[in-house]
Amino acid sequence: MAKKLVQEMDMAWEPSQYRDEYRDDLLKMVKQRAKGAKPVHEVPKAPKETKVIDLMEALRRSVSEKTAKPVTRSASHAKRARRSA
Repeated sequence: MAKKLVQEMDMAWEPSQYRDEYRDDLLKMVKQRAKGAKPVHEVPKAPKETKVIDLMEALRRSVSEKTAKPVTRSASHAKRARRSA
């Protein structure tokens, strides 16, 4: 069940959507120091709001959707099930 949920939520990774802010800030400080400027301690920026997915809620929704749909089996499968019972 968990594997199926992960497969359904799988998507391609796009590295161009992300930026290395730590590296950018570090290079900015290095360039300032190279010019002879004293280091300035800036107040950290507030973290950007991100969309956090509650995995347990997603799993519950997925399970409830799957159990709400009736399972249909072919007639040949039903015959095999009766024979083996």
